[in-house]
Amino acid sequence: MNQDNWYLKETKNLNRLLKISQDEGMNKDAFPQLLTITHQYTTRDDVMFPEISTLAFFSGFEEGVLTKLETQKKVIYVINDVDHGIFSFYIYTQDAQQTVKDCIEYFKRDGDKKIDFHIQNDPKWDIYEQFKNL
Repeated sequence: MNQDNWYLKETKNLNRLLKISQDEGMNKDAFPQLLTITHQYTTRDDVMFPEISTLAFFSGFEEGVLTKLETQKKVIYVINDVDHGIFSFYIYTQDAQQTVKDCIEYFKRDGDKKIDFHIQNDPKWDIYEQFKNL
Protein backbone atom coordinates (compact mmCIF):
# COMPACT_ATOMS: atom_id res chain seq x y z
CA MET A 1 0.00 0.00 0.00
CA ASN A 2 1.55 3.25 -1.12
CA GLN A 3 0.70 5.82 1.56
CA ASP A 4 1.44 8.65 -0.89
CA ASN A 5 -1.77 7.83 -2.78
CA TRP A 6 -3.98 8.25 0.28
CA TYR A 7 -5.54 11.27 1.94
CA LEU A 8 -7.57 11.89 5.09
CA LYS A 9 -11.12 12.92 4.29
CA GLU A 10 -12.48 15.65 6.50
CA THR A 11 -15.74 14.59 8.15
CA LYS A 12 -18.20 16.22 10.51
CA ASN A 13 -17.48 13.59 13.14
CA LEU A 14 -14.30 14.31 15.10
CA ASN A 15 -14.14 10.68 16.19
CA ARG A 16 -14.04 9.38 12.62
CA LEU A 17 -10.87 8.56 10.71
CA LEU A 18 -11.58 8.17 7.00
CA LYS A 19 -8.71 7.46 4.62
CA ILE A 20 -9.37 7.34 0.88
CA SER A 21 -7.06 6.30 -1.91
CA GLN A 22 -6.75 8.71 -4.80
CA ASP A 23 -8.07 7.15 -7.97
CA GLU A 24 -5.46 8.23 -10.49
CA GLY A 25 -4.49 5.31 -12.69
CA MET A 26 -6.89 2.78 -11.16
CA ASN A 27 -8.19 0.20 -13.63
CA LYS A 28 -11.74 0.36 -12.29
CA ASP A 29 -13.35 -1.69 -15.07
CA ALA A 30 -11.33 -4.78 -14.17
CA PHE A 31 -12.48 -4.78 -10.52
CA PRO A 32 -16.31 -4.89 -10.42
CA GLN A 33 -16.82 -6.50 -7.00
CA LEU A 34 -16.58 -4.64 -3.72
CA LEU A 35 -15.47 -6.58 -0.67
CA THR A 36 -16.09 -4.82 2.64
CA ILE A 37 -14.30 -6.23 5.66
CA THR A 38 -15.51 -5.01 9.05
CA HIS A 39 -14.62 -5.51 12.68
CA GLN A 40 -16.51 -4.07 15.64
CA TYR A 41 -13.91 -3.14 18.23
CA THR A 42 -14.18 -2.24 21.87
CA THR A 43 -13.04 1.12 23.15
CA ARG A 44 -11.59 2.07 26.49
CA ASP A 45 -12.34 5.77 26.29
CA ASP A 46 -14.90 8.22 24.99
CA VAL A 47 -12.88 9.07 21.87
CA MET A 48 -14.13 5.87 20.22
CA PHE A 49 -10.81 4.86 18.66
CA PRO A 50 -9.53 1.29 18.76
CA GLU A 51 -7.00 0.10 21.29
CA ILE A 52 -3.34 0.09 20.24
CA SER A 53 -3.29 -3.70 19.83
CA THR A 54 -6.29 -3.54 17.47
CA LEU A 55 -4.67 -0.76 15.44
CA ALA A 56 -1.46 -2.80 15.21
CA PHE A 57 -3.34 -5.93 14.11
CA PHE A 58 -5.15 -4.15 11.29
CA SER A 59 -2.08 -2.16 10.30
CA GLY A 60 -0.35 -5.51 9.86
CA PHE A 61 -3.25 -6.64 7.69
CA GLU A 62 -2.97 -3.53 5.52
CA GLU A 63 0.80 -3.64 5.19
CA GLY A 64 1.02 -7.40 4.76
CA VAL A 65 -2.02 -8.93 3.10
CA LEU A 66 -3.49 -5.96 1.24
CA THR A 67 -0.12 -4.74 -0.02
CA LYS A 68 0.67 -8.22 -1.32
CA LEU A 69 -2.72 -8.55 -3.06
CA GLU A 70 -2.35 -5.10 -4.63
CA THR A 71 1.16 -5.92 -5.84
CA GLN A 72 -0.23 -9.09 -7.43
CA LYS A 73 -2.93 -6.93 -9.13
CA LYS A 74 -5.71 -8.95 -7.44
CA VAL A 75 -7.34 -6.04 -5.58
CA ILE A 76 -7.55 -2.28 -5.36
CA TYR A 77 -7.75 -1.19 -1.72
CA VAL A 78 -9.58 2.14 -1.65
CA ILE A 79 -11.03 3.06 1.76
CA ASN A 80 -10.22 2.62 5.44
CA ASP A 81 -13.00 3.89 7.68
CA VAL A 82 -12.79 3.90 11.48
CA ASP A 83 -16.09 5.16 12.81
CA HIS A 84 -18.45 4.51 15.75
CA GLY A 85 -16.62 1.41 16.94
CA ILE A 86 -16.28 -0.22 13.52
CA PHE A 87 -13.13 -0.74 11.47
CA SER A 88 -14.04 -1.03 7.75
CA PHE A 89 -11.87 -1.84 4.74
CA TYR A 90 -13.26 -1.35 1.22
CA ILE A 91 -11.51 -3.37 -1.43
CA TYR A 92 -12.41 -3.72 -5.12
CA THR A 93 -11.59 -7.10 -6.59
CA GLN A 94 -12.08 -9.34 -9.59
CA ASP A 95 -12.82 -12.41 -7.45
CA ALA A 96 -14.19 -11.53 -4.02
CA GLN A 97 -14.49 -15.15 -2.89
CA GLN A 98 -10.78 -15.71 -3.53
CA THR A 99 -9.90 -12.44 -1.84
CA VAL A 100 -11.80 -13.54 1.28
CA LYS A 101 -9.79 -16.78 1.29
CA ASP A 102 -6.57 -14.79 0.89
CA CYS A 103 -7.47 -12.68 3.95
CA ILE A 104 -8.70 -15.41 6.26
CA GLU A 105 -5.26 -16.81 7.06
CA TYR A 106 -4.18 -13.48 8.52
CA PHE A 107 -7.37 -13.07 10.53
CA LYS A 108 -6.94 -16.54 12.05
CA ARG A 109 -3.96 -15.13 13.97
CA ASP A 110 -6.35 -13.53 16.44
CA GLY A 111 -9.41 -15.71 16.93
CA ASP A 112 -10.89 -13.21 19.37
CA LYS A 113 -11.52 -10.68 16.62
CA LYS A 114 -14.85 -11.17 14.86
CA ILE A 115 -14.42 -10.29 11.21
CA ASP A 116 -17.34 -9.86 8.80
CA PHE A 117 -17.11 -10.01 5.02
CA HIS A 118 -19.67 -8.43 2.70
CA ILE A 119 -19.51 -8.86 -1.08
CA GLN A 120 -21.47 -6.81 -3.58
CA ASN A 121 -21.33 -5.92 -7.23
CA ASP A 122 -20.34 -2.31 -7.79
CA PRO A 123 -19.02 -2.17 -11.38
CA LYS A 124 -19.31 1.63 -11.57
CA TRP A 125 -17.64 2.13 -8.19
CA ASP A 126 -20.64 4.05 -6.88
CA ILE A 127 -19.80 3.36 -3.24
CA TYR A 128 -16.27 4.66 -3.66
CA GLU A 129 -17.68 7.83 -5.24
CA GLN A 130 -20.11 8.26 -2.35
CA PHE A 131 -17.23 8.23 0.13
CA LYS A 132 -15.22 10.70 -1.94
CA ASN A 133 -18.19 13.05 -2.00
CA LEU A 134 -19.04 12.93 1.72
